[in-house]
Amino acid sequence: MSFLLGIDEAGRGAVIGPLVIAGILISEENENKLKKLGIKDSKKLSPEKRDKLFEKIRNLSEDFIILKISAKQIDNEMETKSLNEIEIKRIGQIIDSFWLKKPKIYLDAVEANTEKFKNKVLEKLKNKDENIVAENEADNKYVVVGGASILAKVTRDREIEKLHSKYGFFGSLPYQERILIENRKGDRKLEQIGKVVENKEKGNLYTYSIDPNSLKIKKYKITNFIKHTSQPIYEIKLNYGKKVRLTLNHPIFKLNSNLNLMPIKISDLKVGDYIAAAKYIDIRKGIKNLNLAKIVPSSKKSPVYLSGKIISKIFRGEGFKKIQQLSISQGYSRVRSYEWERKSYIPLHIVTSLKRDYLKERFINDAILYSRGRKSSIKAILGLNKEFTWLLGLYLAEGYTKGYNVCISNTDHKVLNEIEYTCKNLNTSYRFDKDGIEINSGILCKLFNKWVGNSAYKKRIPNFIFSCSKEQIKNFIRGYLDGDGYMDENNWEVETRSKYIFYDLSWLYLFLNKPTSSFKQSRGRHVIRELSQNTNSLSPDNIPSIIGKTIKKLRLKYKISQRKLAELTCIDHGITSRIENQKSGSIRKSTIRKIIKIFDGKDTKKINKLLNSDICWYTLKSIKNLRRKEFVYDLEVKPNGKNIENFVGGFSGILLHNSGYPSDERTIEFLEKLDKESYNEIVRLKWVTSKNILENKKQKKLEEF
Repeated sequence: MSFLLGIDEAGRGAVIGPLVIAGILISEENENKLKKLGIKDSKKLSPEKRDKLFEKIRNLSEDFIILKISAKQIDNEMETKSLNEIEIKRIGQIIDSFWLKKPKIYLDAVEANTEKFKNKVLEKLKNKDENIVAENEADNKYVVVGGASILAKVTRDREIEKLHSKYGFFGSLPYQERILIENRKGDRKLEQIGKVVENKEKGNLYTYSIDPNSLKIKKYKITNFIKHTSQPIYEIKLNYGKKVRLTLNHPIFKLNSNLNLMPIKISDLKVGDYIAAAKYIDIRKGIKNLNLAKIVPSSKKSPVYLSGKIISKIFRGEGFKKIQQLSISQGYSRVRSYEWERKSYIPLHIVTSLKRDYLKERFINDAILYSRGRKSSIKAILGLNKEFTWLLGLYLAEGYTKGYNVCISNTDHKVLNEIEYTCKNLNTSYRFDKDGIEINSGILCKLFNKWVGNSAYKKRIPNFIFSCSKEQIKNFIRGYLDGDGYMDENNWEVETRSKYIFYDLSWLYLFLNKPTSSFKQSRGRHVIRELSQNTNSLSPDNIPSIIGKTIKKLRLKYKISQRKLAELTCIDHGITSRIENQKSGSIRKSTIRKIIKIFDGKDTKKINKLLNSDICWYTLKSIKNLRRKEFVYDLEVKPNGKNIENFVGGFSGILLHNSGYPSDERTIEFLEKLDKESYNEIVRLKWVTSKNILENKKQKKLEEF
């Protein structure tokens, strides 16, 4: 009988309670029974569902092991080991316990380099020949790891419940709330914060935050990933359709009377307050091309072929017999490899099965990809020029695939001419019909389906667009507007049935320094509208009226009467009076600039910083208790000891505060009141959170940094 062993953990990053590592051994016969239970990553199941599955998984398993490592044990071992080493040691113990069964082992890797992680595990084993598969997010891919994930999670939750009953309750953003992140390579994407925190790749991720000195949004390294216990979730809605979900005690930002950004919990907000959000995210660089050979799907049933000088290098480097054996193992006839060598092409999925990575950009610069007998070809390295990004945006609006054709439903001659020009640049054939144009390219069909989708309700903006330059994004949006956009009161407006496009497009506009308004219509339609900047009293680019206090102080300092101020600035006296008395909700930047011209530059430094900031201001419309509890997540942004401690998230980049401490006051109160003996038993003293509390470090306001 053959066996499978899955191993996963729970509580890796928590400040309170044990780290739990579970391993389950099942027969291959029971794998399908486990699948039928609906096993998946424990984080994606409700606590009730996990509890129900716990006993069923144990009953289906041949055997299981659950190891609990207490907070005190973790602290002691971290004197000489890293957390990864502590976990790898326990993983080795579990594997050695089952080595007589000779199972195939599946591990949820705790390091980004899965091969290196696998070798570290092998070093700890008695039997070095174990059959191990180590992958990131293995709990999503392999049901046996998902089962281990549930055993570990339920066990830890029960341990935390015991602590609740003994010590009382202790405790941001819910899992699905999205934030903008960037990796070392410069690839940007919107990602769920829960996935970012739970992800094992925690080494070199960056987020976008407001610099407290310049009030410019910049890229900063994430220095800690924080997970809190289940807490009630609230949704705050701002004007122009902006919103974010968080806990009652998670701070966002207002402007105080000293013109500093002030973090304030949503429990202390009131309707009408002005909330800080991103107006502009300055992205410096963008990707120049795409390596399609690593992106386009290829299989025996629907192959894509690679052609060029690289083919002879592959056959020479690997050897004909090896490629022939590989092709036979994948269902090809013995003679097919002779044809590939003679005609100098090879299926992509054969190349990707080879040990050496022949698809690196430097190897395939001159290579061509094609499908269906060379009738449809495209360069393996595709330049992201303005024509292609525009075409992709147009497809997002009005495109669909049919067979091997990309179809665009548009009869505007100007648009059709631009499509024709783009097709010629791509060396791709096309034909016009009564509804628009059909582009004859099986490869583009595969790519557009993978990137965008083929359903109006499920289409989404490709992830790589977020890694593009401002100019590329501008062309992408221009293509989308040429398809679905229309002018309304001199502003572009676009309507979509896809909630994914609705969300992502509002973020892309932030890269172009264009505020937007968003709202839902009936029948599942979503509308996004570009807003003209600083054209009316409701513009989010205005400054909250609290600035009137500072203007009044300046006027009194320079001994200027209100009437004289109106005369010097050519602004109506009634308007200057309303500004000083804060009778308006917000004040136009153009009006403020006229006023501060008459004062000394040193005295207006803070005002100028606000006027030139990357912040805009939205008014609070409502705070709603969503009547549900979820695990919540936070980020610490403290690169090189510099206290940034904020990041943009939610719908359209609302500015969110984080200090690296638990955001729930009950958690802080619990940790501060806990006696020393108990603290050593249940709290991980090596963690930043507990260190800060033990050292009596108070949470600072942004202006105090």
